Amino acid sequence: MMLLRAVAILAMTLSAGCGARGPATIAALDTRLPPGNAVDVAVSPSERFLAATNPLDGSATIFMLSGKPGRTRVGDMKNLQSAEVDFPEAGTPERVAWTPGINHGEALYIHLRGDAGDSIRRVYASGEKFSLGIDEEIAAAATDEDFAKYFAEKDPVTVDERLRIREEIRRAREHTPVVDLPSDAILDACAWTRDGRRFVFATFADTNAVAAFDATQRGQAKLVLLIPARSPAGLAVASGAGILFVGERRTSRVLAIALDDVVR
Repeated sequence: MMLLRAVAILAMTLSAGCGARGPATIAALDTRLPPGNAVDVAVSPSERFLAATNPLDGSATIFMLSGKPGRTRVGDMKNLQSAEVDFPEAGTPERVAWTPGINHGEALYIHLRGDAGDSIRRVYASGEKFSLGIDEEIAAAATDEDFAKYFAEKDPVTVDERLRIREEIRRAREHTPVVDLPSDAILDACAWTRDGRRFVFATFADTNAVAAFDATQRGQAKLVLLIPARSPAGLAVASGAGILFVGERRTSRVLAIALDDVVR
């Protein structure tokens, strides 16, 4: 019901303008966990796997999006295989990041915040038949050097861009019927480039929408779309497939949105 409501609001927003093509193709990936989970999200380099942190549950959920690279489609995201990796005594999952792994697999790094100190764990996802393996031996202390190594920004949203985004939000707040966005509480942001144009997506504290900005022109960030979501937090883009993933705290789901449908 909540997903249908979100789709209805999104269709209404698109019909009002904002550079839209038409109704978006959207799917909801269910972590099957209580509300308050599914906060940070990350897509693997091959775009075959998606991971979401579950802070209240002390775990991470990994979805197999496609059996082969280059085959990920929002319309195919029904009954996806998923697996949950538990860290009940290690701490609370904070962030996730992927790198290419060994033997054609991919490695997921998970930042865990615990009473005894932070740590970083690695999980492998591999095979056309979904399989996971936890390598406990490579757990590392979460030093600044470890963070720089395992959680390096692939497409950072710069400080200047964040300031521009805040200013655009400030100007747009009185003109949107969908959501009132704060201008100073950005939770997460990511970028997507298509046909020479660059779009920046951002989430904010205490809101029910993802803001999309056209940041093609240097020094500008124009608000072009508000995508309804239930308390969105983490964001990730599968650039090749053109899919935006949004972690919803209120539902513990991850929304998958086909970007070609909503920006032009």
